[in-house]
Amino acid sequence: MSETQPELIPGLEEFWTPDESMEGLEREVRSKPPRFATSRPAQYDYGFVYRGPFETISDGVCTAVRRNACALRRSGVPVFLQSPTHLHWNNGVVERAYYSELPFEVLAEVDHITEPKHARTLGWFEHFVPDLAKLIQLTEPGALGADAEIKPSMLKSTAAVVALEHDVIPPSWIERFNMFGRVIVPCHANEEWLRASGIQVPVHVVVHPLSLKDPIRRVPKAAFKGGTFCFLHVGKWEPRKNQHVLIGAFLREFDPSDNVQLILKCNPYWSADGYPPTAQASIDWWLKRPDIAKKWGESWSTCRDAIVPIWKQQYTREEMTLLYSKSHAYVQSGRSEGFDLCALDAKIAGLRMVGVFWGGPSQFHTPEDDIQIGWTARVIPPKGYQAPDGVLWPDPPVSFYAHALRKAFDRRNEPVPSFDAKPYLIDSVGAQFREIATEMAAYVGVDLREMQAK
Repeated sequence: MSETQPELIPGLEEFWTPDESMEGLEREVRSKPPRFATSRPAQYDYGFVYRGPFETISDGVCTAVRRNACALRRSGVPVFLQSPTHLHWNNGVVERAYYSELPFEVLAEVDHITEPKHARTLGWFEHFVPDLAKLIQLTEPGALGADAEIKPSMLKSTAAVVALEHDVIPPSWIERFNMFGRVIVPCHANEEWLRASGIQVPVHVVVHPLSLKDPIRRVPKAAFKGGTFCFLHVGKWEPRKNQHVLIGAFLREFDPSDNVQLILKCNPYWSADGYPPTAQASIDWWLKRPDIAKKWGESWSTCRDAIVPIWKQQYTREEMTLLYSKSHAYVQSGRSEGFDLCALDAKIAGLRMVGVFWGGPSQFHTPEDDIQIGWTARVIPPKGYQAPDGVLWPDPPVSFYAHALRKAFDRRNEPVPSFDAKPYLIDSVGAQFREIATEMAAYVGVDLREMQAK
């Protein structure tokens, strides 16, 4: 085994050989001309454009863009992946993003999705970030002018792809959505919110897929066999994820004798007035409360073995897989999620999920196995958060989090039934995208099946 290769859990050997470690792949990218940026003839003279931010390795929207485009390409639909936010074609960032996401032997499947534009574009998939800041700009008359990727006349052959994180959708947004031929969302909750808001165009529910041969599918179930029981949370550090309340609930509910651990894998992201800037600052805040200090002491050092913050911007897929394999329950503490790929990973890995099952996570949580964190009220997001007027977040109190954590701990010896991953496999999602692409091509008078048969 290479000195740089991560320790493997059983079942992952097929993905790595000593000379295919992450470090080796990084060196290969830096030492060779970027393969994905090389101009070459497209395999087809027609196809679709999938446009959305995809360069950031750990961001959920970027991950979804990469995987959706890969799902389209694997389903046989020619697609050109384009970013409206960054131009990293010539410095290897795009290549490293793919290396970090997909096992080495499947990169050949991804290699095709960055080919040059096709001679005839049949339609566009426009992937928006949840705040939809670009939605109005894109549909303004004349805004798509000279270098326009999408002409106003082509909006009806364009699909808007978005994971909504709130159920209040301004009428102006709905008006713009209705200019498109269709809207694609990753969960039924988003579909219900759009229909209640007056959407008139077709709405398709297409879940975010796993990456091809994703190593998370190979994680052996970490059945609890005594010792330390481990809760895991993964997500950006921000008020929407509500890690501060989760930390308080953990310290309130447990004490050092319980032999329980909370691992927080967080990325520094966004702060707000009143929200601690780091996990350690949050722990220090809670330890000032007399009831918690009585159990845990007044210093973070007294609970450093019980609460473990992992404050690292980028974790490879293999490192994340190892983290899931060592855990016993997953805490999805977010107030509002468009989908939550990390929580889906937990389900695929066989963990019982504790969460606020509102929005995206309601798509894949199983009531008989998972534990709901309820709420009695909803609150306005903090000032400066990008959300329309009238948006309210679910606001579970600390006691509700604490009760759910205790319930999960009490069920630690119960087996967790297998989760059906088939709907989330990349080829299952690709089949849905293919049907949508066929309908979009028909709008411009093209029979996609007939063209591909030639």
